[in-house]
Amino acid sequence: MKPGKFLLLAVLLFAGIIIYLNKCSSTDKTQGSSTGNKSTPALSVNGVIVVQHPLEEIIFSSGSILANEEVEVRNEIAGKITSILFKEGSNVKKGAVLVKLYDVDLRAQLKKLDVQIENASRNESRQKDLLSINGVSRQEYEEAFNQLRSLEADQDLIKSNLSKTEIRAPFDGVIGLKAVSNGAYLPPNTRIATIQQMDPLKIEFSIPERFRSRVKLNQQVRFTSESSEGKFTATIYAFEPKIDLETRSVLVRAVCLNKNLKLVPGGFAQIEIPLEIIPNAILIPTQALIPEMRGQKVFITADGKAKKIAVEAGMRTDSTVQITGGLTPGDTVLITGIMQIRPDMPVKVNIVQTNDQPITKTIN
Repeated sequence: MKPGKFLLLAVLLFAGIIIYLNKCSSTDKTQGSSTGNKSTPALSVNGVIVVQHPLEEIIFSSGSILANEEVEVRNEIAGKITSILFKEGSNVKKGAVLVKLYDVDLRAQLKKLDVQIENASRNESRQKDLLSINGVSRQEYEEAFNQLRSLEADQDLIKSNLSKTEIRAPFDGVIGLKAVSNGAYLPPNTRIATIQQMDPLKIEFSIPERFRSRVKLNQQVRFTSESSEGKFTATIYAFEPKIDLETRSVLVRAVCLNKNLKLVPGGFAQIEIPLEIIPNAILIPTQALIPEMRGQKVFITADGKAKKIAVEAGMRTDSTVQITGGLTPGDTVLITGIMQIRPDMPVKVNIVQTNDQPITKTIN
């Protein structure tokens, strides 16, 4: 081939390559421009519609069930038991005789004193008559008078000891198991049995000192007991005036009715103390709240796009947080995709069903 033709072919080939490369570059720019003009695809996220829920703040505490009144029945004087007049575990009335001690010797002493008092009374009367006519001195009369009063004092003492041979119930209640037997000799202050007044009952528990001002007299509390099924109510009637130095807690007592005797003194009680009830609280899932340097924010949707707004948070539960400002019922709050969402980003929201049941904030 001639050199002239070879050079011509080379020039034509080079020109073709340049045209091809320019065409490819133009096509790429056109495609890039076309792609840039397309809208950003919407991000699929979950959201909840803001509604109002009842919110109750509750303290949980543990305590004990106490008898309204409880005593150990004991004898005041020594003596032998002649009869036991109660049935273990039965109801007893106030003043009923529970145990009778031997009293024959005391009754004999009382009978003897009755005779002595009768004679001393006649002697005192005669001395008084003689004194009126100056038949005896005033000293003789006063000796007779003092002897009568001394015998009457001895009589009162015997009657007092005689009454102590009858051990009586101090109040209406249920008597427990006996600790003595018929015929036993009892030294003074021997435990015989216990009596429990079981209706009403007392509930004793403690609360942290920071809640003392928020718990009031006559406030109702709820409690459960392992000894009986169901939930019961009690009314606070007293506070210990001093805060315990070791636990920094306040001792509280409440009273509850026990008509059916379902509750048993000494049992364990799990107590719920309501502090505050907010009937129309706005609650959102905890994961929707975004902490920032200047407060807290959430994402909501407006016209199909994400919008970031500042909110004010209140009480928290295990899964929700109360919003006290920034949201209104009907807003849609986003709860997923929080890290990927940017303001004004298109979003496709899948509404998640919320629980309309009352929500409780518990404090142990």
